[in-house]
Amino acid sequence: MTDAAQTLDRRGSLQRAAGTTFAASIAIFGTLWLLGVPFYLGIPIVPQQYLGFVLALALPAALFSSPLRGAAGFAADCAMAVAGAASWLWMSYNLEPWMIDLANRGPEKLIPAVVAILVLCEAVRRSCGGVMAGVCAAFLLYGLFGQHLPGLLAASPTSWPRYFTYLYFDSNAVPGLILNVGATDILGFIIFGATLGVIGGTAVLTDIALATMGHLRGGSAKAAIVASSLFGTLSGSTVANVMSTGVVTIPLMKRGGYSPAYAGGVEAVASNGGQITPPVMGATAFVIAETLQIPYSEVVVVAVIPALIYYVALFIQVHQYAKINDLKGAPRDELPRVGPTLLRGWPMLVPLPVLMYYLFYIGASPGRSAIYATAVGVICDIVVKAVRREKPELMRLLVGIPVDAGKTLLQLLLVCAAAGIVIGTVNLTGVAFTLTLQLSHIGEIAGIWPLLFVTAGIALVLGLGMPTVGVYIILSVLLAPAMIRLGIEPISAHFFVFYFGLLSMLIPPVAIASFAAAALAGSSLWSTSVAALRLAMPAYVMPFVFVLNPSILTHESWTGIVTAFVTIIFGPLVMGMPFAFGNHTIWWKLRYPLAVVGVAISLSTAFEGGGVGPLSMLAIVVSIGLFATMTIHAGKPGTGRRAAAAPLKPQTDYSHG
Repeated sequence: MTDAAQTLDRRGSLQRAAGTTFAASIAIFGTLWLLGVPFYLGIPIVPQQYLGFVLALALPAALFSSPLRGAAGFAADCAMAVAGAASWLWMSYNLEPWMIDLANRGPEKLIPAVVAILVLCEAVRRSCGGVMAGVCAAFLLYGLFGQHLPGLLAASPTSWPRYFTYLYFDSNAVPGLILNVGATDILGFIIFGATLGVIGGTAVLTDIALATMGHLRGGSAKAAIVASSLFGTLSGSTVANVMSTGVVTIPLMKRGGYSPAYAGGVEAVASNGGQITPPVMGATAFVIAETLQIPYSEVVVVAVIPALIYYVALFIQVHQYAKINDLKGAPRDELPRVGPTLLRGWPMLVPLPVLMYYLFYIGASPGRSAIYATAVGVICDIVVKAVRREKPELMRLLVGIPVDAGKTLLQLLLVCAAAGIVIGTVNLTGVAFTLTLQLSHIGEIAGIWPLLFVTAGIALVLGLGMPTVGVYIILSVLLAPAMIRLGIEPISAHFFVFYFGLLSMLIPPVAIASFAAAALAGSSLWSTSVAALRLAMPAYVMPFVFVLNPSILTHESWTGIVTAFVTIIFGPLVMGMPFAFGNHTIWWKLRYPLAVVGVAISLSTAFEGGGVGPLSMLAIVVSIGLFATMTIHAGKPGTGRRAAAAPLKPQTDYSHG
């Protein structure tokens, strides 16, 4: 390697180390904020000032974590990092006098405002990708030049000094509600999840899944579903879930007889389900609660039944596939046992009930509850190692937790900041009001279905390459109000856009979750995505049921919930079973008629508004009849290929600390 190449390599390593340090600092200072340390020290800081400080750390973290190449790139990164951090610190320092003198938009406000917003957009591009940065750029251009557009597209007139200063320090723009949720509640839960990973809690969850499911028919896939759902309740990222659990579960599924594409599809769908599974729900639960101004606990309760439907449907599909293809479980003596696993790993799981205690019994804020549970987890790890006379490894805790949390936090916080640009532009230009009126007019003329399909299409397109939180925030501002104006329940409208935003993770050409799983499975990207789409079919039906049968969310009618539960699960099963049998059976020849029947079954209860009427009863009878017939046929010889299950080895990372 030449001297120049070595210099570049050292420079890049130093920049990435600096980026990691800045990101870890966000987790550390965020913890101090959640615990109220500034208040106890008598330092008067308001949330907007804290958010400015967070962005002053986040911008250098993003720029140095994905550095430009060459000496010129290094200089540019340093210049942007210093300018961006200084601009946001300047806002934090001067916020109080600025709020008194709002009319003044002199250079002391305007210049740092322009620098702060432009560097933020570049940081978003580096950390979140071109799609999110493109959305920010589009809204910036609309805010600056939208008043010159014709007709309905025209924005309310505003000067560019007012526009940039509004985005810079107004509580309805970048340092506003969404970023505050990200830097408090989401931050606390990300730190909690990182703590469980460092102390070995995720390994315990994986072994519990293997111990309880591995011996069943198709046990490797069932263990993958349980492990991914357990980890997904604490993870803020689908891809992180895939990479954390998939590295174990996908090889197990392949050795258990599942094809690589099917194994990747199961892992992608199971991991994506973590985005809808309480309590974290990919960090979106906190944003939904703040947007609708309802308690976070209410969002968690609302999300339970849809998440249960999602995983039950996936579990049944995997079981039927295993039965058709005669995929056996592993012998019990090759699996971890529940008793020893819990005996060895229970200290790593103590933080979970502590979290629930503070969250639902004490009523503490989500972020502070997560920090308390994190502290208990760290204490448990130290005490257990002392009792077992193992090396405490304090540096692993003190460094590993903020570093792991910072990596996940960085993208989420920048997405929240970018959403502030969108929300600020929408508020200042009045485009949301105009769009709501026009979409409501379309809905009044053509009915609710065109509006639902348009909203679903926009959500799926926006979600190609954008984080779930970002998609939800944009759609909740632009499209959800029109749905609510037409009489749709607010919680139903917001869950509709939320679900379709996250389902884009499984749809080609981007399909981030499917592609990550395909890389681990060694399968075709396209075949893995197709397998994931089939397995996730109930999730594409559920959002429509949320709107037409809101009792599944509001819990007003248990008969409506039960009928929806049955039809949403069995409808997609009727559609998907022919693919499990293969193309040599009568079911394969009937796949298109069965697809139509499956859609009708899934939506039958929605058409009756959540009640139990003739249509839903007929759908239940037909679906159960078809499913029973297929199940009987699945037990006959020759209906699928045979494969022997390989040993399923436990994950024992936690036993070593």
